[in-house]
Amino acid sequence: MARQKTVLVTGCSEGGVGDALAQEYHRQGLRVIATARNLDKVGHLKAMGLDVIRLDVEDANSIRDAAVEVQKLLGSPLDMLVNNAGIGYYVPLVDADIEHGKKLFNVNVLAVLAVTQAFTKQIVAAKGTIVNVGSVGSLVPVPFQGLYVASKAALLHLTACLRIELAPFGVKVVHIQAGGLKTDWAAHSRWELPDTSIYAPFHDEIESGLHGHLTTFDKTCKYNPPDPLHDFAARVVRDSLGSRPPAQVWVGTGVWGCWMASFFWHTFQDGILSSMYGLKKVAERLAGK
Repeated sequence: MARQKTVLVTGCSEGGVGDALAQEYHRQGLRVIATARNLDKVGHLKAMGLDVIRLDVEDANSIRDAAVEVQKLLGSPLDMLVNNAGIGYYVPLVDADIEHGKKLFNVNVLAVLAVTQAFTKQIVAAKGTIVNVGSVGSLVPVPFQGLYVASKAALLHLTACLRIELAPFGVKVVHIQAGGLKTDWAAHSRWELPDTSIYAPFHDEIESGLHGHLTTFDKTCKYNPPDPLHDFAARVVRDSLGSRPPAQVWVGTGVWGCWMASFFWHTFQDGILSSMYGLKKVAERLAGK
């Protein structure tokens, strides 16, 4: 009888991407280890029969303890590691809090590497697969999301390097280029414009530009609505379980538009993004129009 495949997913709090991925891997017959910093947020997964363990990706001790616990729990190699945990930050770059920026890069980039390092030997033993959940923002200079998209660009290259470095050991590494998804991500990503900001006189223009694009996603994408999480998860799981998974999985609203935009002349790209995020209106006011 074939050994049941195993997968560990980070960032599985209820209602998010990791939650959807964990449930879909479970539906496909894998033994799923769902992790989160707060176990209260994955109780529903435990009730469904998934294994749940605490894993705080910012805590080196937590990562080490989780790796030891997984090894004891499985008694066999780990077939898949899905690095999903991440955070967002929406603010003009000139107003960004540097300490929060460091935290963002730690969670979105360095923590991915730290978790991968902790489970490398278990993955290598299985000749398994590592999946890193990124964003198409890695390709486009999205206003007011500069630190976030920069972290995702870093993750894109980190994933590519891992893919090349681990290939001799039979390990596959997949990067998920995620587009728009129906989550509550935007609802928890508001920012307050500092009174001292150079953008303060243009608060309304900037607020409508940013929040209009994020929190009224269904309206702005009327003819191309964001993908439901279950559709996203089904595609990611299907592709990642293949014997020869693709280097990148493009899934979610707007992914191909972002891909094409990455080839545009910067003047054309800048114009589109400026209009989308209210900066064109700021320029017009500054010019006295």
